[in-house]
Amino acid sequence: MNLVLLAILASIAATPTPTLATVERTYSVGLRFIPGKLDPRRSQINTDRYILMHVYEPMFRAEPDGRLSSAFLDLDRTRSTSPDFRSFELCLKQNAAFSDDSRIEVSHLTAAVVAAHAIQENLPPMTRAQESGPCLIVNLGKPEPNYFDKLTSLVGTILKSEEYEFAPIGLGAYRVASHSKDRISLRAIPGRVAGDFKKIQFHRYVDVPHALADRIDDWNHIYQMKVPESVTQRQQVVESPTYKTYALIVNIPDARLRARFAACLNKEAIPEIFSMKLTPVPGFLPKGIPGWNVNYRATPTDPASCTAGASQGRIKWLNWRPDAHGELMAELTRQAPRLPLRVDVEPLDPAGIPQIGFDRKPKVILVGFDTSGSASDQTPESSVFFEAFYRSNRLINAPVVGLEASVRAAAIEPNRRAKDQKYSRAHQLLLESGYIVPLGQLQSSQYYPSNVSRIVWADRVSGYPRIDLMKVSNH
Repeated sequence: MNLVLLAILASIAATPTPTLATVERTYSVGLRFIPGKLDPRRSQINTDRYILMHVYEPMFRAEPDGRLSSAFLDLDRTRSTSPDFRSFELCLKQNAAFSDDSRIEVSHLTAAVVAAHAIQENLPPMTRAQESGPCLIVNLGKPEPNYFDKLTSLVGTILKSEEYEFAPIGLGAYRVASHSKDRISLRAIPGRVAGDFKKIQFHRYVDVPHALADRIDDWNHIYQMKVPESVTQRQQVVESPTYKTYALIVNIPDARLRARFAACLNKEAIPEIFSMKLTPVPGFLPKGIPGWNVNYRATPTDPASCTAGASQGRIKWLNWRPDAHGELMAELTRQAPRLPLRVDVEPLDPAGIPQIGFDRKPKVILVGFDTSGSASDQTPESSVFFEAFYRSNRLINAPVVGLEASVRAAAIEPNRRAKDQKYSRAHQLLLESGYIVPLGQLQSSQYYPSNVSRIVWADRVSGYPRIDLMKVSNH
């Protein structure tokens, strides 16, 4: 045996055999849509956040226990500095850095806060933003006790540069490795991922066979696709902390027609068409948040009023669920003799919901509302749901009289019982307007691989798991 062969054999013998500990695990997620651009401040679809939350960090993160945390703010120094919640001080952590290890400057913080106020309409006007060492002093034109909670979205994320071609640098646990119209791949940043998955792949699927062939791990957010039994039987069922309700927005300007439409529509048929398992709740607010248990009962329907007279016009029903389009059209055709308006079902790309859904034009549209009601003691989350009904780009034609004043009174009420009562009053005002027709609360069970032994939720609003913290069992 010559020396070259001996050297080769020796090198083979010295090469370590891969073990479970050295395997670079990949977690694969199925989605219905893949964003064309990763824009953390202007993402158009809710599931985009599942991708973005692993690459970027919001100003504040709502933890599952209701506390607020921050990846780059020193929460011992970040606080409200006035009793009327008009002034706030936000301070950077010492040595705070982006994912490329470059230093975060207070100017980056200023740019993030300014951008949040420019984009996010539910924030009050900012009258001053003054830098002071590692801190930013923010003065508001109106009191806002929910200010920090309203900065838990990625609209307030901090970026290294405001100019970028595809994906800006943030400070999340992963970076974007590749991107196409059907797939986005993320790779862990060394030292920032505490879990076992060093890669994440988000795939776009429109049918079950392709998802089955790829053996994806997470089916929970391909919302038009029923998870096959062959998958659910081998996965574990986990209760998500998200409480989610569904309701119809009936944006018919004429109050009389709106009331008749809501009363005569066979609402019980709608969840079945969309394969939703819903349980009854009194209104549209998810169970558990202030004001959810409203004392409201819809006016009983007079059967004669649902068959009297000819149709008095037409209304669009915008449908963002293409899998249910035919069945929805057939059901509304069956119900046509009962309804005061003819219904034209039109498809809606989910990417258009933020623009078309909030354009105040007459329409009917299915909307989901989710939260947990476990925000911090000082700033409950209920107010954010009502703002969609009275801000300038809103879901309905005209604001409900007294709604905004009732919500603001509830938001600043320090007594929990009184706060709940005031939100209930606002809830009742909105339900009585007829603009919203509650359908029920969605079950919160999700399926995950049976070998995943640790699931930590990103917050108690979205119901997305922190893949960077997931652990895998070896048995």
